[in-house]
Amino acid sequence: MDICKITYQTFRRKNVTGLCKMKRNFKQSSVKIYKESISALKDLKSIAAHITSLGKIMNKVEDTPLQTLIKSHD
Repeated sequence: MDICKITYQTFRRKNVTGLCKMKRNFKQSSVKIYKESISALKDLKSIAAHITSLGKIMNKVEDTPLQTLIKSHD
């Protein structure tokens, strides 16, 4: 086998593995953000505390539909 072909196959295998790990980590973080949002809604102590917690969640999240929902809630 050609050394370039072996190197390419190794690079591709590592790259695909890295992408799968990134995708899995992204899914786990998305689920965590949604759980935080739901718990913030359930733990409504005062309006100010509720808005503050939603603001903190919105600043952490990159999910545009969730950001839109939070912004429309205010």
